[in-house]
Amino acid sequence: MPVLTQTHVAPGGLKSYYQAKIEAAEITINQKTQNLRRLEAQRNALNARGMSRSSMVALNCLTCQDSTPTQRRASAFTRAR
Repeated sequence: MPVLTQTHVAPGGLKSYYQAKIEAAEITINQKTQNLRRLEAQRNALNARGMSRSSMVALNCLTCQDSTPTQRRASAFTRAR
């Protein structure tokens, strides 16, 4: 009985099947990674906006504590405009 040293695979067989699967998986990974980075950037921008608003509110509260009631009303009036 002869010993086979090479395996003969028909063209377009398992190798091309798995190569196509790998390429499809790589495309999916790249798309999901790009989407993740976009969402992280969006989250960071929203957090920065929220931080600036909360720091402004905190700053306004600090200035309100140091002022008289008349000054607070005047300050609120000018902020409302």
